[in-house]
Amino acid sequence: IFFRFMFRALQSVGRAQSPITHQWGMRWRTTTNMRTVGRCGSSNKFGRRHQWMQMKNSFSDSTPTPEIDRDAHFWGLTSNSNKVSKATSKGGPIDIPTIDLSALAGDADQVNRVTQDIHQACQEWGFFKVVGHGIPDAVIQDTYAVTRDFFLQPKDVKQKVKRSEDNARGWFDDEFTKQTRDWKEGFDFGHKPHPELDDEHPDNRCMDGCNRWPATPPQFKGQLQQYYDTVHHLAVILTEIIAVGLGGDKSFFKDKFDKHTSFLRLNYYPTCSDSKTLGVNPHKDAGFLTILSQDSVAALQVFHDGEWINVQPEPGAFIINVGDMCQVMSNDVYLAPLHRVLSNTSKDRISMPFFYNPNYDADAVPIPSSVAPKYRPVNWGEFRSKRFEGDYSDKGTEVQITHYLL
Repeated sequence: IFFRFMFRALQSVGRAQSPITHQWGMRWRTTTNMRTVGRCGSSNKFGRRHQWMQMKNSFSDSTPTPEIDRDAHFWGLTSNSNKVSKATSKGGPIDIPTIDLSALAGDADQVNRVTQDIHQACQEWGFFKVVGHGIPDAVIQDTYAVTRDFFLQPKDVKQKVKRSEDNARGWFDDEFTKQTRDWKEGFDFGHKPHPELDDEHPDNRCMDGCNRWPATPPQFKGQLQQYYDTVHHLAVILTEIIAVGLGGDKSFFKDKFDKHTSFLRLNYYPTCSDSKTLGVNPHKDAGFLTILSQDSVAALQVFHDGEWINVQPEPGAFIINVGDMCQVMSNDVYLAPLHRVLSNTSKDRISMPFFYNPNYDADAVPIPSSVAPKYRPVNWGEFRSKRFEGDYSDKGTEVQITHYLL
Protein backbone atom coordinates (compact mmCIF):
# COMPACT_ATOMS: atom_id res chain seq x y z
CA ILE A 1 0.00 0.00 0.00
CA PHE A 2 2.83 2.37 0.86
CA PHE A 3 4.63 1.91 -2.45
CA ARG A 4 1.37 2.23 -4.37
CA PHE A 5 0.69 5.53 -2.60
CA MET A 6 4.20 6.86 -3.18
CA PHE A 7 4.12 5.87 -6.84
CA ARG A 8 0.84 7.73 -7.40
CA ALA A 9 2.23 10.72 -5.50
CA LEU A 10 5.18 10.72 -7.86
CA GLN A 11 2.84 10.76 -10.85
CA SER A 12 1.13 13.86 -9.46
CA VAL A 13 4.37 15.87 -9.28
CA GLY A 14 4.46 18.27 -12.19
CA ARG A 15 0.94 17.42 -13.30
CA ALA A 16 -0.21 21.02 -12.92
CA GLN A 17 2.22 22.19 -15.56
CA SER A 18 2.76 19.11 -17.70
CA PRO A 19 0.22 16.37 -18.44
CA ILE A 20 1.31 12.81 -17.86
CA THR A 21 2.27 11.09 -21.07
CA HIS A 22 2.69 7.40 -21.73
CA GLN A 23 6.15 6.24 -20.68
CA TRP A 24 6.77 3.91 -23.62
CA GLY A 25 7.66 5.13 -27.07
CA MET A 26 9.10 8.42 -25.82
CA ARG A 27 11.66 10.21 -27.94
CA TRP A 28 14.40 12.55 -26.79
CA ARG A 29 15.22 15.78 -28.56
CA THR A 30 18.10 15.09 -30.91
CA THR A 31 21.33 16.78 -29.93
CA THR A 32 22.66 18.07 -33.22
CA ASN A 33 24.42 21.25 -32.22
CA MET A 34 28.17 20.72 -32.19
CA ARG A 35 30.84 22.92 -30.79
CA THR A 36 34.18 22.77 -29.05
CA VAL A 37 35.20 24.95 -26.14
CA GLY A 38 38.77 25.45 -25.04
CA ARG A 39 41.35 22.92 -26.13
CA CYS A 40 40.48 19.23 -26.36
CA GLY A 41 42.40 17.08 -23.94
CA SER A 42 43.62 20.04 -21.89
CA SER A 43 45.48 18.99 -18.75
CA ASN A 44 45.67 22.38 -17.05
CA LYS A 45 45.68 22.11 -13.28
CA PHE A 46 44.00 24.54 -10.94
CA GLY A 47 45.28 25.29 -7.47
CA ARG A 48 42.11 26.81 -6.08
CA ARG A 49 41.03 25.71 -2.63
CA HIS A 50 37.53 26.47 -1.45
CA GLN A 51 37.15 28.43 1.75
CA TRP A 52 34.09 26.46 2.71
CA MET A 53 36.33 23.42 2.94
CA GLN A 54 37.57 24.90 6.20
CA MET A 55 34.26 23.81 7.65
CA LYS A 56 35.51 20.25 7.60
CA ASN A 57 37.58 21.12 10.67
CA SER A 58 34.34 21.12 12.63
CA PHE A 59 34.12 17.38 12.06
CA SER A 60 36.22 14.88 13.95
CA ASP A 61 38.99 13.96 11.53
CA SER A 62 39.53 10.46 12.82
CA THR A 63 40.54 9.08 9.44
CA PRO A 64 43.82 10.53 8.12
CA THR A 65 44.21 10.45 4.37
CA PRO A 66 46.93 7.98 3.33
CA GLU A 67 49.97 9.23 1.48
CA ILE A 68 49.42 6.91 -1.49
CA ASP A 69 46.22 6.74 -3.49
CA ARG A 70 45.44 3.03 -3.74
CA ASP A 71 42.15 3.29 -5.62
CA ALA A 72 43.44 1.59 -8.76
CA HIS A 73 44.57 -1.43 -6.76
CA PHE A 74 41.31 -1.57 -4.82
CA TRP A 75 39.26 -1.53 -8.03
CA GLY A 76 41.49 -4.09 -9.74
CA LEU A 77 42.38 -1.66 -12.52
CA THR A 78 45.63 -2.02 -14.41
CA SER A 79 47.03 -0.52 -17.58
CA ASN A 80 45.25 -3.31 -19.46
CA SER A 81 41.84 -2.63 -17.91
CA ASN A 82 40.47 -0.81 -20.92
CA LYS A 83 38.62 -3.64 -22.61
CA VAL A 84 35.15 -2.76 -23.85
CA SER A 85 32.65 -5.59 -24.15
CA LYS A 86 30.72 -5.61 -27.43
CA ALA A 87 28.25 -8.48 -27.03
CA THR A 88 26.92 -11.25 -24.85
CA SER A 89 27.61 -14.93 -25.49
CA LYS A 90 24.34 -14.94 -27.44
CA GLY A 91 25.50 -12.16 -29.73
CA GLY A 92 23.30 -9.36 -28.38
CA PRO A 93 24.63 -6.22 -26.73
CA ILE A 94 25.37 -6.38 -23.01
CA ASP A 95 23.44 -3.82 -20.99
CA ILE A 96 22.42 -3.19 -17.41
CA PRO A 97 19.03 -4.53 -16.17
CA THR A 98 15.83 -2.60 -16.91
CA ILE A 99 13.09 -2.60 -14.25
CA ASP A 100 9.49 -1.46 -14.79
CA LEU A 101 8.30 0.52 -11.77
CA SER A 102 4.69 0.69 -12.92
CA ALA A 103 4.21 -2.59 -11.03
CA LEU A 104 4.50 -0.59 -7.79
CA ALA A 105 0.89 0.44 -8.38
CA GLY A 106 -0.10 -3.24 -8.37
CA ASP A 107 -0.63 -5.88 -5.70
CA ALA A 108 1.79 -7.11 -3.05
CA ASP A 109 3.27 -9.79 -5.31
CA GLN A 110 4.09 -7.22 -7.98
CA VAL A 111 5.68 -4.89 -5.44
CA ASN A 112 7.74 -7.77 -4.04
CA ARG A 113 8.91 -8.65 -7.54
CA VAL A 114 10.13 -5.11 -8.15
CA THR A 115 11.85 -5.10 -4.75
CA GLN A 116 13.69 -8.33 -5.54
CA ASP A 117 14.63 -7.16 -9.04
CA ILE A 118 16.16 -3.96 -7.67
CA HIS A 119 17.93 -5.87 -4.90
CA GLN A 120 19.43 -8.28 -7.42
CA ALA A 121 20.46 -5.48 -9.79
CA CYS A 122 22.18 -3.63 -6.95
CA GLN A 123 24.03 -6.80 -5.95
CA GLU A 124 25.15 -7.82 -9.42
CA TRP A 125 25.67 -4.47 -11.12
CA GLY A 126 25.12 -1.52 -8.82
CA PHE A 127 23.53 -0.08 -11.97
CA PHE A 128 20.06 -0.49 -13.45
CA LYS A 129 17.49 1.37 -15.54
CA VAL A 130 13.93 2.16 -14.52
CA VAL A 131 10.97 2.71 -16.82
CA GLY A 132 7.31 3.14 -15.95
CA HIS A 133 8.39 5.62 -13.27
CA GLY A 134 5.47 8.01 -13.80
CA ILE A 135 7.54 11.16 -14.34
CA PRO A 136 5.91 13.12 -17.18
CA ASP A 137 7.94 13.12 -20.38
CA ALA A 138 7.13 16.80 -20.85
CA VAL A 139 8.96 17.64 -17.61
CA ILE A 140 12.06 15.78 -18.79
CA GLN A 141 12.04 17.23 -22.30
CA ASP A 142 11.46 20.79 -21.11
CA THR A 143 14.39 20.41 -18.73
CA TYR A 144 16.64 19.26 -21.55
CA ALA A 145 15.54 22.26 -23.61
CA VAL A 146 16.43 24.89 -20.99
CA THR A 147 19.65 23.04 -20.18
CA ARG A 148 20.80 23.22 -23.78
CA ASP A 149 19.77 26.87 -24.02
CA PHE A 150 21.87 27.66 -20.95
CA PHE A 151 25.05 25.88 -22.04
CA LEU A 152 24.98 27.28 -25.58
CA GLN A 153 25.20 30.82 -24.24
CA PRO A 154 28.53 32.70 -24.46
CA LYS A 155 31.02 31.82 -21.75
CA ASP A 156 30.98 35.30 -20.25
CA VAL A 157 27.24 34.92 -19.59
CA LYS A 158 27.73 31.61 -17.77
CA GLN A 159 30.66 32.95 -15.77
CA LYS A 160 28.28 35.31 -13.97
CA VAL A 161 27.14 32.28 -11.96
CA LYS A 162 30.48 30.45 -11.85
CA ARG A 163 31.32 28.37 -8.81
CA SER A 164 33.57 30.30 -6.47
CA GLU A 165 35.90 29.60 -3.58
CA ASP A 166 33.09 30.01 -1.08
CA ASN A 167 30.18 28.62 -3.11
CA ALA A 168 30.21 25.19 -4.71
CA ARG A 169 26.98 25.77 -6.63
CA GLY A 170 26.72 27.24 -10.09
CA TRP A 171 28.44 26.82 -13.47
CA PHE A 172 31.91 25.31 -13.98
CA ASP A 173 34.17 24.04 -16.75
CA ASP A 174 37.22 23.00 -14.74
CA GLU A 175 36.33 19.96 -12.65
CA PHE A 176 38.74 17.15 -11.82
CA THR A 177 37.83 13.48 -11.36
CA LYS A 178 40.51 11.22 -9.90
CA GLN A 179 43.12 13.95 -10.29
CA THR A 180 42.37 14.35 -14.01
CA ARG A 181 40.59 17.22 -15.76
CA ASP A 182 37.16 16.30 -17.19
CA TRP A 183 36.06 17.29 -20.70
CA LYS A 184 32.75 18.91 -19.85
CA GLU A 185 30.87 21.87 -18.47
CA GLY A 186 28.44 21.60 -15.59
CA PHE A 187 25.90 23.42 -13.46
CA ASP A 188 25.04 22.42 -9.88
CA PHE A 189 22.17 23.43 -7.65
CA GLY A 190 20.91 21.76 -4.54
CA HIS A 191 18.33 21.34 -1.84
CA LYS A 192 16.88 24.58 -0.48
CA PRO A 193 15.97 24.00 3.20
CA HIS A 194 13.65 27.03 3.37
CA PRO A 195 11.81 27.45 0.04
CA GLU A 196 9.98 30.53 1.31
CA LEU A 197 13.27 32.42 1.71
CA ASP A 198 15.64 33.74 -0.94
CA ASP A 199 18.36 31.39 -2.15
CA GLU A 200 21.05 33.62 -0.67
CA HIS A 201 19.37 33.96 2.73
CA PRO A 202 21.73 32.79 5.52
CA ASP A 203 19.27 30.03 6.48
CA ASN A 204 19.59 28.60 2.95
CA ARG A 205 23.37 28.54 2.98
CA CYS A 206 24.95 25.19 3.72
CA MET A 207 28.35 23.55 3.47
CA ASP A 208 28.06 23.60 -0.33
CA GLY A 209 27.04 27.26 -0.38
CA CYS A 210 23.77 28.51 -1.86
CA ASN A 211 22.03 28.23 -5.20
CA ARG A 212 22.95 30.74 -7.90
CA TRP A 213 20.69 31.27 -10.89
CA PRO A 214 21.40 32.83 -14.29
CA ALA A 215 19.17 35.56 -15.69
CA THR A 216 18.78 33.58 -18.91
CA PRO A 217 17.05 31.45 -20.00
CA PRO A 218 14.19 33.07 -18.03
CA GLN A 219 12.42 29.74 -17.41
CA PHE A 220 15.64 28.00 -16.29
CA LYS A 221 15.13 28.19 -12.52
CA GLY A 222 11.46 27.20 -12.47
CA GLN A 223 11.93 24.27 -14.82
CA LEU A 224 14.91 22.88 -12.96
CA GLN A 225 13.17 23.15 -9.61
CA GLN A 226 10.20 21.22 -10.99
CA TYR A 227 12.48 18.52 -12.37
CA TYR A 228 14.39 18.37 -9.07
CA ASP A 229 11.16 17.74 -7.16
CA THR A 230 10.14 14.86 -9.42
CA VAL A 231 13.44 12.99 -9.24
CA HIS A 232 13.65 13.59 -5.49
CA HIS A 233 10.30 11.81 -5.09
CA LEU A 234 11.65 8.94 -7.17
CA ALA A 235 14.78 8.78 -5.00
CA VAL A 236 12.66 8.49 -1.85
CA ILE A 237 10.72 5.57 -3.35
CA LEU A 238 13.87 3.77 -4.47
CA THR A 239 15.49 4.26 -1.06
CA GLU A 240 12.48 2.69 0.67
CA ILE A 241 12.67 -0.27 -1.72
CA ILE A 242 16.40 -0.68 -1.11
CA ALA A 243 15.83 -0.73 2.67
CA VAL A 244 13.24 -3.49 2.31
CA GLY A 245 15.45 -5.42 -0.12
CA LEU A 246 18.24 -5.39 2.45
CA GLY A 247 15.90 -6.91 5.03
CA GLY A 248 15.13 -3.76 6.96
CA ASP A 249 12.05 -1.68 7.55
CA LYS A 250 11.16 0.71 4.72
CA SER A 251 11.83 3.67 7.03
CA PHE A 252 15.32 2.53 8.07
CA PHE A 253 17.09 5.32 6.18
CA LYS A 254 14.45 7.99 6.81
CA ASP A 255 16.19 9.84 9.65
CA LYS A 256 19.36 10.09 7.57
CA PHE A 257 17.59 12.01 4.79
CA ASP A 258 15.14 14.29 6.63
CA LYS A 259 17.62 17.15 6.02
CA HIS A 260 19.05 15.68 2.85
CA THR A 261 21.86 17.48 0.99
CA SER A 262 21.04 16.26 -2.51
CA PHE A 263 21.92 18.22 -5.63
CA LEU A 264 21.19 18.14 -9.34
CA ARG A 265 23.97 18.47 -11.88
CA LEU A 266 23.57 19.42 -15.51
CA ASN A 267 26.41 18.09 -17.66
CA TYR A 268 27.30 19.36 -21.12
CA TYR A 269 29.92 17.41 -23.08
CA PRO A 270 31.16 19.33 -26.14
CA THR A 271 32.47 17.46 -29.15
CA CYS A 272 36.13 16.54 -28.88
CA SER A 273 38.58 15.83 -31.70
CA ASP A 274 40.54 13.39 -29.53
CA SER A 275 38.41 10.29 -28.95
CA LYS A 276 40.77 9.15 -26.17
CA THR A 277 39.86 12.13 -24.01
CA LEU A 278 37.30 11.21 -21.35
CA GLY A 279 34.27 13.33 -20.57
CA VAL A 280 34.44 12.08 -16.98
CA ASN A 281 37.27 9.90 -15.76
CA PRO A 282 36.65 6.55 -13.96
CA HIS A 283 35.10 7.11 -10.54
CA LYS A 284 32.51 5.98 -8.02
CA ASP A 285 29.79 8.29 -6.75
CA ALA A 286 30.23 9.41 -3.17
CA GLY A 287 26.59 9.70 -2.10
CA PHE A 288 23.81 7.20 -1.56
CA LEU A 289 22.01 6.99 -4.90
CA THR A 290 22.29 8.64 -8.32
CA ILE A 291 19.36 9.08 -10.72
CA LEU A 292 20.59 9.93 -14.20
CA SER A 293 18.78 11.02 -17.32
CA GLN A 294 20.91 10.94 -20.47
CA ASP A 295 20.16 11.97 -24.03
CA SER A 296 20.47 9.75 -27.11
CA VAL A 297 24.27 9.96 -27.39
CA ALA A 298 25.85 6.79 -25.98
CA ALA A 299 28.85 7.61 -23.78
CA LEU A 300 28.33 6.18 -20.28
CA GLN A 301 30.20 2.98 -19.39
CA VAL A 302 30.25 0.83 -16.25
CA PHE A 303 33.15 -1.43 -15.28
CA HIS A 304 31.72 -4.93 -14.81
CA ASP A 305 33.50 -8.30 -14.63
CA GLY A 306 36.74 -6.80 -15.89
CA GLU A 307 35.22 -5.04 -18.89
CA TRP A 308 33.75 -1.66 -19.72
CA ILE A 309 30.07 -2.10 -20.56
CA ASN A 310 28.24 0.49 -22.65
CA VAL A 311 25.08 1.75 -20.94
CA GLN A 312 22.76 2.12 -23.90
CA PRO A 313 20.43 5.15 -24.01
CA GLU A 314 16.79 4.10 -23.70
CA PRO A 315 13.97 6.59 -24.34
CA GLY A 316 12.14 7.48 -21.14
CA ALA A 317 14.44 5.50 -18.85
CA PHE A 318 16.38 6.73 -15.84
CA ILE A 319 19.71 5.14 -14.98
CA ILE A 320 20.20 4.37 -11.30
CA ASN A 321 23.45 3.59 -9.55
CA VAL A 322 24.38 3.11 -5.93
CA GLY A 323 27.08 5.23 -4.33
CA ASP A 324 29.64 4.84 -1.57
CA MET A 325 27.20 5.63 1.24
CA CYS A 326 24.82 2.94 -0.01
CA GLN A 327 27.69 0.47 -0.11
CA VAL A 328 28.55 1.25 3.51
CA MET A 329 24.92 1.11 4.68
CA SER A 330 24.41 -2.21 2.89
CA ASN A 331 27.59 -3.57 4.49
CA ASP A 332 29.04 -4.39 1.06
CA VAL A 333 25.95 -6.30 -0.07
CA TYR A 334 25.83 -3.62 -2.76
CA LEU A 335 29.05 -2.32 -4.28
CA ALA A 336 29.29 1.19 -5.72
CA PRO A 337 30.18 0.67 -9.39
CA LEU A 338 33.11 2.22 -11.20
CA HIS A 339 31.96 4.18 -14.25
CA ARG A 340 33.17 6.73 -16.77
CA VAL A 341 31.95 8.90 -19.65
CA LEU A 342 33.53 8.86 -23.10
CA SER A 343 33.90 11.90 -25.33
CA ASN A 344 32.39 12.09 -28.81
CA THR A 345 34.01 13.45 -31.94
CA SER A 346 30.79 14.26 -33.80
CA LYS A 347 27.99 14.94 -31.31
CA ASP A 348 27.72 16.88 -28.09
CA ARG A 349 25.88 15.31 -25.16
CA ILE A 350 23.74 16.33 -22.19
CA SER A 351 23.09 14.33 -19.04
CA MET A 352 21.34 15.21 -15.78
CA PRO A 353 22.42 13.26 -12.67
CA PHE A 354 20.56 13.77 -9.39
CA PHE A 355 22.75 12.87 -6.42
CA TYR A 356 20.65 11.73 -3.46
CA ASN A 357 22.79 12.51 -0.42
CA PRO A 358 22.19 12.12 3.34
CA ASN A 359 22.11 14.85 5.97
CA TYR A 360 25.50 16.44 6.61
CA ASP A 361 25.41 15.25 10.21
CA ALA A 362 24.30 11.71 9.31
CA ASP A 363 26.57 8.76 9.99
CA ALA A 364 26.47 6.00 7.39
CA VAL A 365 26.33 2.73 9.30
CA PRO A 366 25.61 -0.80 8.04
CA ILE A 367 22.00 -1.91 8.24
CA PRO A 368 21.54 -4.44 11.10
CA SER A 369 22.01 -8.05 10.01
CA SER A 370 23.61 -11.30 11.11
CA VAL A 371 26.87 -10.23 9.45
CA ALA A 372 29.31 -8.17 11.50
CA PRO A 373 29.70 -4.54 10.34
CA LYS A 374 32.60 -4.04 7.94
CA TYR A 375 32.79 -0.27 8.41
CA ARG A 376 32.98 2.12 11.29
CA PRO A 377 30.52 5.05 10.97
CA VAL A 378 31.20 7.34 8.03
CA ASN A 379 30.08 10.90 8.69
CA TRP A 380 28.66 12.20 5.42
CA GLY A 381 29.59 15.84 6.02
CA GLU A 382 33.20 14.89 6.71
CA PHE A 383 33.36 12.52 3.74
CA ARG A 384 31.71 15.00 1.38
CA SER A 385 34.04 17.84 2.35
CA LYS A 386 37.15 15.73 1.81
CA ARG A 387 35.91 14.30 -1.48
CA PHE A 388 34.86 17.70 -2.81
CA GLU A 389 38.35 19.04 -2.31
CA GLY A 390 39.66 16.98 -5.22
CA ASP A 391 37.05 18.29 -7.67
CA TYR A 392 39.00 21.49 -8.27
CA SER A 393 42.64 20.49 -8.44
CA ASP A 394 44.95 17.52 -8.21
CA LYS A 395 45.36 16.89 -4.48
CA GLY A 396 47.25 13.64 -5.08
CA THR A 397 44.98 11.59 -2.82
CA GLU A 398 41.25 11.17 -2.32
CA VAL A 399 39.36 9.82 0.65
CA GLN A 400 37.65 6.47 0.05
CA ILE A 401 35.28 4.34 2.11
CA THR A 402 38.06 1.74 2.31
CA HIS A 403 39.73 4.10 4.79
CA TYR A 404 36.80 3.39 7.14
CA LEU A 405 37.02 -0.40 7.02
CA LEU A 406 37.17 -2.14 10.38
